Amino acid sequence: MAINFSFLVEKIKNNSALIIIFLIGFLSRLWLIHLDPFLQDWDERFHALVAQNMLMHPLQPMLVGNPVVGYKVSDWSSNHIWLHKPPLFLWQIALSLKCFGCHEWAIRLPSAIMSSLMILLVYRISILFTKNRLTALFSATLLCFSHFQWQLISGRQCTDHNDVAFGFYLLASIWAYVEYLHRSHWKWIYVIGILAGGAILNKWLTGLLIYAAWGTKLIFDFYQNRNYKSVIPFLISLTVCALVFMPWQLYCYHRFPVEAKFENDFNNRHIWEALEGHEGNGWYYFNNFFDYFGIIGSVLFFSGVLIFIIDNKLNRQTGFHLLLLFSIAFCFFSFVVTTKMIAFFYCVAPIGLVFAAISLNYFFIFFKSKRIIFVGLCLIVLFDSLNPIDLWLRTNYSPERNSKIYNTNIYKQLNNILPPDVKIVINLPFCQQVDLMFYNPSITAYQKLISSTDLKILENKKMKVAAFCNHGEYVLPDYVLIYPYLYVINYQLH
Repeated sequence: MAINFSFLVEKIKNNSALIIIFLIGFLSRLWLIHLDPFLQDWDERFHALVAQNMLMHPLQPMLVGNPVVGYKVSDWSSNHIWLHKPPLFLWQIALSLKCFGCHEWAIRLPSAIMSSLMILLVYRISILFTKNRLTALFSATLLCFSHFQWQLISGRQCTDHNDVAFGFYLLASIWAYVEYLHRSHWKWIYVIGILAGGAILNKWLTGLLIYAAWGTKLIFDFYQNRNYKSVIPFLISLTVCALVFMPWQLYCYHRFPVEAKFENDFNNRHIWEALEGHEGNGWYYFNNFFDYFGIIGSVLFFSGVLIFIIDNKLNRQTGFHLLLLFSIAFCFFSFVVTTKMIAFFYCVAPIGLVFAAISLNYFFIFFKSKRIIFVGLCLIVLFDSLNPIDLWLRTNYSPERNSKIYNTNIYKQLNNILPPDVKIVINLPFCQQVDLMFYNPSITAYQKLISSTDLKILENKKMKVAAFCNHGEYVLPDYVLIYPYLYVINYQLH
């Protein structure tokens, strides 16, 4: 019997523009993750090493897998058990490393995949909100060429893959909720819970953002109808969410009680304390709108909000919830959380792109008879959003790039340089001990030096120690040079 593919062909034809945008987004991201053949400073190197250690111990997240000297639990950049971030995105990176090997691009691949899928999520949310296919395509295109997201995917922007994963699961929970608003099917209640739980397993309780909007809706519904039954789906979804993320929390408090308590207290301190110098006033994120959306994109966002307010053709309920989610996140990170980091707020930036796309659609209608003007406007918007000049400069004229490549090449061939019985290396530049351990899992490395007391303990155990020769401010003192089991690596690091 012949198989009729006509329906599938028609479906592809109707969605050909979206498929092209998705493929451009995915292929450009595959290119992007190959740009830098080294681990980025913040925070990719730490995520990479912990994920690699998870290959052998998936339920025991470790930074320094085999510490040979003492360490501080409070120092997340050099401790042993690493609970500084929840594990879901680390498991994803570990799976990628398992499949493709110890490559920088393999660390970034999950972010490339998730950010590509976000293009489809934004498109679907826009369709349900505006009922306008062109607006949805505009929103997908804006996200496809988002400079800030590209920086996160490539690891060039701090908090990198953690915030890509958090943004993906959060946006997916928003998509599922918008679907539920349009079709109150029970399956969406469970999907929302699973996806929100996934968001929490990437970034802790900010993953509950979708329930803030849903809870606001329940309050309005109860005020109007006094309907208690509408709370039941909310509670079921919240229970599903808890079932997703709570087992890991309980496991950590049972298995690693000291580390879990410290990290929980540390996370709470973000609210009332500007940790690690990440300061900023209440308008910190507003002042960074140009980084999130571009200059023109920021103007389009605000005009899109204005159009929504005055245009009754747009779905009021969906638009209200999207604006509410955007506003809650903005107010929470701006006026509640004292610690400011630029990527915190980006989790709801795709919502801003939906409203920017509404503005673009109105420009399309206005310039309907002058398409060349509109095409020119779109090209300017995309250039502004992608910011290719900054991308090119960071790739070709970064002052630290050549040094990073040089040092990384030494770390990658270290097994051929060191005697086979040397498993400890010292005198590395700032945080580059993490890079070395990623490329050499059997070695324990330390930034700068270890103390004379610790070195004496190693001497009593007759343990061989390798040290990079003097480079810059990193000079080997006498107590290291007289160590009887010392091997000097005669490669001068930059």
